[in-house]
Amino acid sequence: MSRKKTWSNVPFTFSCELYCHNKKIYESVSDQEVDLGCDIPITEESDATFELVIEGTSSGYCDPGCTYGPPEKCYPPEGEDERTFDSIYVLRRRVLSIRLSRNDTQGVKTKIEYHVPCSHELPLFSQFREQIQNIEIGLE
Repeated sequence: MSRKKTWSNVPFTFSCELYCHNKKIYESVSDQEVDLGCDIPITEESDATFELVIEGTSSGYCDPGCTYGPPEKCYPPEGEDERTFDSIYVLRRRVLSIRLSRNDTQGVKTKIEYHVPCSHELPLFSQFREQIQNIEIGLE
């Protein structure tokens, strides 16, 4: 009886919040500078936020091994999980005020999308490797 699980092209999404400071872009949790390699108009506006989004797929296998029983039938756990990027982009959300009437205004969020070039896949994967590898893959 094999307990080995395999999967192929299971989708995943990684995202993190970015902010601007001194004309550079930083990741919000670690305060580490992020080089996106695309032309994003950088501002210090308090109502502008950025989100780095990486969409991809995972393929691999997991074998829990056999750690009990006769020694000739025991073997250690093993597995592999290969992550491939399909799309990398940055979302910029801004709140714009729209005047509904003379005394009433309402904020509306707009979404502006900037695509990150393929040449920056490897540096971004290196920078966020641990977080990307820790994303749970929905296996049935």
